[in-house]
Amino acid sequence: MKRKLGIQQKIQIYILSSVALIFIISLGYTGWQSKEKMLSVSRDLADTYAREYANRASDELNYYADAALFLQSVFEGYTFLPHNRRREILSNYLKTTLRDNPKFLSVWSILEPDALDTLKQQYKNKVGSTILGNFRYVYYRQDDEIVLSRYVEQDPEAVLSGNVYSLVKQRMQITVVDPYYYSYSGNKSDEILETNIVSPVIENDNFLGVVGIDVPLITISEQINQYQPIEGSFAFLLSHHGQIVSFPEENAIGKNLNDIGFISNDSLDLNALINSGETYSYYTNYDNQKYYITAAPVKITGTSTSWYVNMALPESHITENALSTIYNALLVALAGLIFLAIIITMLARKITRPIKKLTHVMDKISQGDVSTKQKLNISTGDEINDMAIALNKYIDGYTQKTHFASRIGDGELDEKLDLLSDEDKLGKSLMQMRDNLKKARQEEEKRKEEDKKHRWTNEGIAKFADILRQNNDNIKKLSFELMRNLINYLEVNQGALFVIEEEEKTTYYEAKSTIAFNRRQFNKTRFKIGEDIIGRCAHEGKTIYLKEVPEDFIKITSGMGEARPNTLLIVPAVLNDKVYAIMELASFRQLEAFEIEFVEKIGESVASTIANVKVSERTQELLKESQHQQEELGSQEEEMRQNLEELQTTQEEASRREFELRNLIEALSVANYMVEYDMHGIITEVNERFATLVGLAKEQIIGMNHRDGLKMSGLNKQNYSQFWEDLRHGHTRTEETRIEYNERELYLYETYTPVLDKDDIPYKVVKIAVDITELKNAQAKIEKQKAALSAKDEKIETLELQKNTIEKQLEEERKNSQRLAEELKHTPQRNVKAGDPEAKLDQDAPQVVLPPAGEPLIAFVPEMENAIGELNDQHHRIVELINEVYIGLRTDKPKKEIKETLKMLVDFTAWHFSNEERYFEEYKFENTESHKASHKAFIDHIDGFRKKYQAGRIKFYDDVMRFLKAWIENHFATEDQEYVELFKSKGL
Repeated sequence: MKRKLGIQQKIQIYILSSVALIFIISLGYTGWQSKEKMLSVSRDLADTYAREYANRASDELNYYADAALFLQSVFEGYTFLPHNRRREILSNYLKTTLRDNPKFLSVWSILEPDALDTLKQQYKNKVGSTILGNFRYVYYRQDDEIVLSRYVEQDPEAVLSGNVYSLVKQRMQITVVDPYYYSYSGNKSDEILETNIVSPVIENDNFLGVVGIDVPLITISEQINQYQPIEGSFAFLLSHHGQIVSFPEENAIGKNLNDIGFISNDSLDLNALINSGETYSYYTNYDNQKYYITAAPVKITGTSTSWYVNMALPESHITENALSTIYNALLVALAGLIFLAIIITMLARKITRPIKKLTHVMDKISQGDVSTKQKLNISTGDEINDMAIALNKYIDGYTQKTHFASRIGDGELDEKLDLLSDEDKLGKSLMQMRDNLKKARQEEEKRKEEDKKHRWTNEGIAKFADILRQNNDNIKKLSFELMRNLINYLEVNQGALFVIEEEEKTTYYEAKSTIAFNRRQFNKTRFKIGEDIIGRCAHEGKTIYLKEVPEDFIKITSGMGEARPNTLLIVPAVLNDKVYAIMELASFRQLEAFEIEFVEKIGESVASTIANVKVSERTQELLKESQHQQEELGSQEEEMRQNLEELQTTQEEASRREFELRNLIEALSVANYMVEYDMHGIITEVNERFATLVGLAKEQIIGMNHRDGLKMSGLNKQNYSQFWEDLRHGHTRTEETRIEYNERELYLYETYTPVLDKDDIPYKVVKIAVDITELKNAQAKIEKQKAALSAKDEKIETLELQKNTIEKQLEEERKNSQRLAEELKHTPQRNVKAGDPEAKLDQDAPQVVLPPAGEPLIAFVPEMENAIGELNDQHHRIVELINEVYIGLRTDKPKKEIKETLKMLVDFTAWHFSNEERYFEEYKFENTESHKASHKAFIDHIDGFRKKYQAGRIKFYDDVMRFLKAWIENHFATEDQEYVELFKSKGL
């Protein structure tokens, strides 16, 4: 029977019988199992969709969680920030994070008290300080603007929903808040569904506070509502407490599944399933249908809790699809069997015919008879066709390899061979043989070329060493010979040598030799370091090789015209990290690497030779200068002798004037009462006559204040402050004063004279006083007698004469005192050093009137307001600190407090100026340099004052206060207004 059945009959019998049997078994099995299988497949599909949608939701929420974790890391690194700028930098980072992430609704932070620093008292109500934490910012969007919300002091649990603040503090990990509706504008109509992702800020296991991001849920909710992969199915999202985040019925959002009657199984513990964090499923009856529910967790980075995406699949729809599928399968199976019988019969015939042809050709190949004549022409389009094509390819490949081997044998190593496939081992072996032969030939050629280059380089180095040795006594000759031979040896078109020249503080490179050179018509032969490409090479000390030369940079000229070179080589001649010369070469051809390396090698010898020539030339110059100086020395000796004689005369005159001054002061001290005060009214010196007058020892008087013992009469309390202001301005004052010392009441006629230093700045006050107690008592007695004897004319006339005599004596005493004071005022004082910083803090300070003690120095008037909110707040802070310093000095606050305020003023002002100057550079402010110079002058002024005050060397401070007041009022109201429009146009 086997011999009688051909391939065609076997195919028909075996295939048809097998297919029929399979159809019968499959349809029977399908009839019984189709329904359960459809349900199982649908459930598996629902599980897959639930996991896929959970992953999408996880990606969306992790975008916010990652941002919260990054904010956490930024806040935990606060110790690397400047102490006085932590609040501002972290606040700006919150604001920048919200601005750079349009998806975020709000970015905020709440920190424990004193979490970042202890400056909450100075910054309270300015940067978000509260009793809960000395740093709280909440930034949110309002009308496309980023707004900073300022919270009223309250408990953290009232700021965040529920007990989240305490929960995060307890867990010490990122937490996702249950969804809720919230309106940033306060309007009910603007409420949106959102959640908070809150991350703890931890330092060394210590809880510092939290940072958070408000996350909109409308996008996630809308996406999940659109998920309907199977007809009749729907998806919804639950939070980790079982709260509905998205649902087809909008009124269910925010409620629990049990509250809307979704779960029909009373024994189902939904909370336990959610807390497990694993995938779960269950059946429920909802809306008169049985649903299969599958839930997949939404994993959120950094937290152990999960939200869940749920897929609801209706079973009735799946059952109907299963029955319909079975009926359709029966009809298709019957039609398929009939069609298959016809196809099998036709296919069997087509297969057997070409197989006979293949068998014949393969028999020939097995005997070694391979030629293109044996190629088959079969186009059945099936595996037999593929077999014929493969056989034809083998025949072609065999023929090509035969030809390839013959060509390689003839020495044609560039012959190519197309491999039949990656598995063509014979073809690969033939190609490897060809490549090995070719590699051996190339290595031989390369070795010969390298030998040629080494020989050329060594000969060149020897040649140029000889040129440098023969011309080491003249820079010009050396330069010419070097470049002439270098151009010829390299076979380039032109070149130039620039040699270092140093004049005083300027270093430049000058062209000493130019061969066939026309560099921009050669209108510049000197280049400073960093100027043009020559200066750049000198600055970097590295070779520059340009393969694209600018059109107008350099040209090569000949009798036939001129053209731009293709390459430009610039090599520095360096010795001990110093560039002594620059070699510039231009050529039409590309220079080889070994040629560039050759020029760099001879550059070392060039630098050494030029350095030696420079030293030699400098030695000659020094010899000439030494001879010239010897000639000048003789004439200078005569001038010095004359100067010494004039100096001796000047010293004798100074000694005489000092003697006269000392006698004058001693005379004044003997004849009058003298007291010296510093510019704050503290007694620094008295003479014995005044100590005897008041009945106290000098040691007891020194250190007392001018006000001590003073009875306000002519010098009343209202004009006492003006009295000292006049003295500080250098004005002499005279007063009749009633004082009380040691239970003695005295009347003095006093002349107060400010003593000036060489710069006409008062540094102390000298009082010359005349005792008029007896005259005042006599005058009072006469007035009393005059009143008692007013009826007696003759006695009145006598008393009037006595009164006039006393008044004349008083006037005479006044004139003498004023004359002595003027003499003292205009007499040079030897105990003040010229340029003493205590005598004068700022000789250019504007003479403005200072406010009384207790009042601020500067009022922030509307003209000083800046339209740039950020900078305007900083201006206010600077004015506040200056006023604190002024009030502290005028009201004698503790020095420690004043020192701290001064340091804060210097640091904050320096930071503000750097912030302002950063904007100048970024926005190309045209007056940047003048503005920066003004800033530096101001900082130097106040920092110098601070250092002197800390050292205890400041007794006179009014002038520096006048400077601060005038500078701030002018700078804020005038100079800073110049950049406002520019900054606003840039979006600041």
